[in-house]
Amino acid sequence: MLAKTLSVSQTNLSNQYRKKELDKTQSEATVEFLHIWSELMILFGDDTELVKEWLVGKKRPLCGKAPVDLMDIAVGRKAVLEMIDRIKMGDFS
Repeated sequence: MLAKTLSVSQTNLSNQYRKKELDKTQSEATVEFLHIWSELMILFGDDTELVKEWLVGKKRPLCGKAPVDLMDIAVGRKAVLEMIDRIKMGDFS
């Protein structure tokens, strides 16, 4: 999921990890992805399988798209975070 968020292949992600270097956009995307992941872990009681299911499931508030499909652009990550915030406030629509 992180590779998709960064718009790189799994191989390229592994190579970048070994180099320990990300560009600014990739760094921001990584931080935002980790923020989303941690919010979902709190929401789903540290159940990684539920988090993964939620990320790949299509959501009506996201125009029928899965959150993971929106994670490669900043506006998509923002929409996912806003949806998580609404859920935390009790809005499940």
